[in-house]
Amino acid sequence: MSSLFDLVAARLLQTRGIVRAPIWLYRHHLGWLLGQRVLMVEHIGRKSGLARFVCLEVVERSDSDVVVVASGFGPHAQWYRNLKAHPACRVSIGNRVA
Repeated sequence: MSSLFDLVAARLLQTRGIVRAPIWLYRHHLGWLLGQRVLMVEHIGRKSGLARFVCLEVVERSDSDVVVVASGFGPHAQWYRNLKAHPACRVSIGNRVA
């Protein structure tokens, strides 16, 4: 049986404002508050051509320039499909932008 904490956490993760909060932090130069476990990718929408933003969890970091991220929707994630169509992107981790 799930605990009350698990139920509350699951509900919060379905709240758009909570899920998008890390993007707000990065866009206001506060991404360092999230440490090295979360990065933001700025990419181009494959249909709209507009700038899009997604924050992803870093699951592995083999060196300073290589990170592995988690995708909850796998290859069907919109950010992944956008990057396949337009590979150029900007990645921010903490206060570092590449």
